[in-house]
Amino acid sequence: MKRLWDDVLWPLLSFITLIVFLCTTTKAAECQDSVLDVVSDIKAHTDQSIEYAAVIIRKADGSVINSPLVQGSNDTFKLTIGLHKGDSLCALVHSHPGTNHSASLFSAPDVAMAIQLNVVSYIYIVARDSIRVFTPNKDSVTLGHNGADTANGRIINLIAKGV
Repeated sequence: MKRLWDDVLWPLLSFITLIVFLCTTTKAAECQDSVLDVVSDIKAHTDQSIEYAAVIIRKADGSVINSPLVQGSNDTFKLTIGLHKGDSLCALVHSHPGTNHSASLFSAPDVAMAIQLNVVSYIYIVARDSIRVFTPNKDSVTLGHNGADTANGRIINLIAKGV
């Protein structure tokens, strides 16, 4: 039995894991390119004192599209979308205006929505011209009164600067 595991099952499991990793990484990269497109759209708006938001959708055919950008208020937004059969959410993207420390953190509602939808969430921090990402089931989080934070900074990974 050990030989079967060592010679057949372990290499097969490793190969399957590699394929899943490559597919997941490719999908994440496609979504990340779309995140940068959404951030460019946000930066094109002159009123950077309010939140803007969009979702990235993976269509049934595998293509990736962005929803229209919506305007919110200085600390909230409302975004409603409809998905066709076979479509899925790839990512949530929205901006955080303001210069205070909490503007650079995911809010408790940001984290709750990402977890509820089980989708990666990105925030564009206007004052720092940077993007941060939260991945449910990967990033741990401690919720404070000013937003989400964690000792090791995992939730606030800087993925792009000066997009």
